[in-house]
Amino acid sequence: MPPNLCLQICSDKTGTLTQNRMTVVRGIASAIEFGQAVETLNKDISAGAKSLLFESVATNSTAYEGTTPKGLEFLGNKTECALLGFTKKLGSNFKVSLLFYFPDMSNSATSKQTNKQKKIQTIRDTLEMVELVPFSSARKSMATVVSISKGKMRSHVKGASEIVLGMCTHHLNLKGESVPLTDADKKKYEALIQNMAEGALRTICLAYRDASEGPLAFFLSS
Repeated sequence: MPPNLCLQICSDKTGTLTQNRMTVVRGIASAIEFGQAVETLNKDISAGAKSLLFESVATNSTAYEGTTPKGLEFLGNKTECALLGFTKKLGSNFKVSLLFYFPDMSNSATSKQTNKQKKIQTIRDTLEMVELVPFSSARKSMATVVSISKGKMRSHVKGASEIVLGMCTHHLNLKGESVPLTDADKKKYEALIQNMAEGALRTICLAYRDASEGPLAFFLSS
């Protein structure tokens, strides 16, 4: 079974030329459409959906936040930096959503970190990476497979929106629940992708899939 749809977002291409950076300007997450002001999304998105978003962005990225002559900023692939910057804006409830998936960390030193740079790193340090399926022009996507509990794997997929959407059978509703992706839902997402593309925006889709099978097999067979 292909991965469930988790999030679909976009980045502003022109920002790379004018400011040498990208930012997330529009998107939809857990059936919630949002713009550059993420307050509505931060208020309405469920803790579970937010946790999945943070986990997906942090594990499917090699970008990081570091100190430069300009101060603290994200370094690395510009698209990945935009995604990390986006999750940083949503970071007020980060500890809650992290503990939602890792309750055994409640008394650990890392769970008490308050620095946002450390919070993004905490997810990467906590999850055991099993496999990395690098981006390829054929798939137009990449995936990171992590172990989330004994015998249970999760594959986080990131790639071209139309490609990743075509792999999906489910999406997250307003409650953060995984529900079947209907033809009407798919047409809505396709129209949104087209609308963003016509606005000169680069669209990216994030998806995930849980399985107890071999890590590479269940992704590559999709």
